[in-house]
Amino acid sequence: MRLIPTPKNITELEGTFDLAGKFITLEAGCEYRVCKCAQALCDKINACGGEKSYVKLGKSGNVFVTHGNAESAGYALKISENYVEVCGAGAKGAFYGLQTLMQLITLSGGTKIPCMLIEDKPDYTVRGFYHDITRGRVPTLETLKEIIDEMASYKLDQLQLYVEDSFAFKELEGVMKDDEVLSADEIIELDNYCYERFIELVPSVASFGHLYNQLQCENFKHLCEYENYEPHQHYWLEKMSHHTVDVSNDESLELVCSRIDQFAALCRSDKFNICCDETFDLCKGKNAGKDAGKEYFDFVLKIIDHMKKIGKRSMMWGDIVLEHPEKLALLPADTIMLNWCYSKEPIEKDVKTFAASGMTQYVCPSTNAWNRYIEQTGIGHDNISRMARFGHESGAEGFLNTNWGDYGNVCSLGAEKYGFVLGAERAWNATDEPLDTEWHKTFSKLVFFPDKTVEKSPDMVDIIFKASLCEENVRWMEFVPWFSANYIENRDIPLYEVDEKLCRANIETLTGIVETLRSFGGENLNMHDFRLAVEAVIMMNKFHLHFAGFEKEPVDNSAWLKEYSGAWLDRCKPSQLYVVQEFLSNVFTK
Repeated sequence: MRLIPTPKNITELEGTFDLAGKFITLEAGCEYRVCKCAQALCDKINACGGEKSYVKLGKSGNVFVTHGNAESAGYALKISENYVEVCGAGAKGAFYGLQTLMQLITLSGGTKIPCMLIEDKPDYTVRGFYHDITRGRVPTLETLKEIIDEMASYKLDQLQLYVEDSFAFKELEGVMKDDEVLSADEIIELDNYCYERFIELVPSVASFGHLYNQLQCENFKHLCEYENYEPHQHYWLEKMSHHTVDVSNDESLELVCSRIDQFAALCRSDKFNICCDETFDLCKGKNAGKDAGKEYFDFVLKIIDHMKKIGKRSMMWGDIVLEHPEKLALLPADTIMLNWCYSKEPIEKDVKTFAASGMTQYVCPSTNAWNRYIEQTGIGHDNISRMARFGHESGAEGFLNTNWGDYGNVCSLGAEKYGFVLGAERAWNATDEPLDTEWHKTFSKLVFFPDKTVEKSPDMVDIIFKASLCEENVRWMEFVPWFSANYIENRDIPLYEVDEKLCRANIETLTGIVETLRSFGGENLNMHDFRLAVEAVIMMNKFHLHFAGFEKEPVDNSAWLKEYSGAWLDRCKPSQLYVVQEFLSNVFTK
């Protein structure tokens, strides 16, 4: 039986062990989080029906759980026909051993699980997921907890939520609506929820560039690098492209530090991601003529100095630093560098550059789900796998898989699961070796078919890859700027060439996929999200045929948009759904 992530060493034995009716016994001294996980295992067993199981403390039992005091996430699991032993090198290891048992129940379809021996430990010390909640979708508290539970099941141990304006900063009062932000109480609750699952919630707040809504406020417009900047593009482009603070104004640092302090106080982590990436506008406005590299590092060092004063270790994106590698030594040695690269062929020399500096490095690939309805699996697979290998070979401490939401975050959670789960697999096993069909089956069962057996779970990986290819010719990344230029900026820019034959072939392929998905019956939230994403790509292909004059009738997206909006609200706050609705309604009337 294939598990995700794949154990390092697994020996399959004859026979099965029935967990029903057994005592799950914890050695005295087991950490309370391990005890809570044991109770969750007991609840999962009892939900299957049959004789009730219970948790107790003791020295032995049919299912016996122990752990040492090490920081290691390693564990050993022995399942025989007579008993089960879970032994963690530390509390986290015992927690992961119990997670493995819970996955075995899911895969087995009941309490009778196969006998086996497992010895397991991760390749990366830190295995994280980075989720954009600022460019469209703000997940509900319940959805964020679901993500955290899923992370724990795949043995991920760090979560970061990208925040520009999606938190209730006092400086944004009256600018952002309550349904567009997370509150302080919600962040505290999330931090506690993460901690109980051995996940570190690391705050991540834009602190230099990417401050559009903040720097458009009347009280803070004077802190923008551009004097009296007036938006002229679609909201999504504005939010991505401009709005770096004026580093020459002391009030800019005061604003940044205030935002940091408000968020940092809510999380128990000793780390804080100050971001400081993509400072596109630096020295192009009020500070024109100055050395952009010097101004960048001077301001970043001021932020880091503030972080030290509040007892937080700084982490930051490495893109601007890599443009000035000669200045890398200016950063404090304990700064954690987040080395992001999202291409199919990631840049290994950049990984080696940070490795040679002696600084702590996390390699940061991506699900490649931004600017799309369906994740770009062809690129995402290679990017995630190769970055995992490069980082591990260079001694990187962390693996942080990113999930961005550029241009409205139109890709919903169920349409980006492959990259999420693949990231967990590669963080545990840092290789770019191909995945086999057994892994595909397990993925399909866990994500899309919880009520089917592994053997009867269709290969959703193959379906996702096929659907993803049909979006390559209707590129959201180019489509949104084209619409903005022609219908907002009063610039006449042609749409990229429409390939009639390819669009029609894509529609045929995708229509077949929708029919296949419907034939499975019983959509869960992930399947519902994915089916809507496939239908969206059908509509985009049809729109291009109509716009190019190959079809006379316009595309009616009203029924789809209503269902899509409902699916959005199933998992997210209203947040910026209205922007998506307005954009799609406007586009489809052109």
